[in-house]
Amino acid sequence: MHCFNCNKLLRDDEQFCENCGAPRPEMPKRMILSPENENRNTKITKILVPILVLAYILVLVLIVLGKISIVFGNSKINYISIGVDIMAVSVIMAVVLFGIKYLFPNDYFNNFMKKITPILVLLIAGPPILLMLYFALQVINCAQNFSDH
Repeated sequence: MHCFNCNKLLRDDEQFCENCGAPRPEMPKRMILSPENENRNTKITKILVPILVLAYILVLVLIVLGKISIVFGNSKINYISIGVDIMAVSVIMAVVLFGIKYLFPNDYFNNFMKKITPILVLLIAGPPILLMLYFALQVINCAQNFSDH
């Protein structure tokens, strides 16, 4: 923890900042969990997390398969629509997971979130980046076709 007055790192046993003398801030009551609450929250999240992850994966698979099967006869897959849908589902999943993190705080879920957050960021930020690249390639292609004529 850092001193709120001078931002110097405080040791765990310090009650006052050595640098400026400010008292150590107290942890908010809601952040301190009893072992019973920690265990209860861990049990809840150990049940919720696999269900949510499986549901998330199932929805992503259904989005991709649904979009491909709709246009299968047309042989043109709407990648933009797939990307937007994946991004939307990923945003919803991120909101749900961060909500669970604050409703049921525990170390098990915090470790899980450290692992899954980069994946969610990739799934949320990836489609817009790919769409920008796609449109840039389309513009380049149009410019080349225009210069050929």
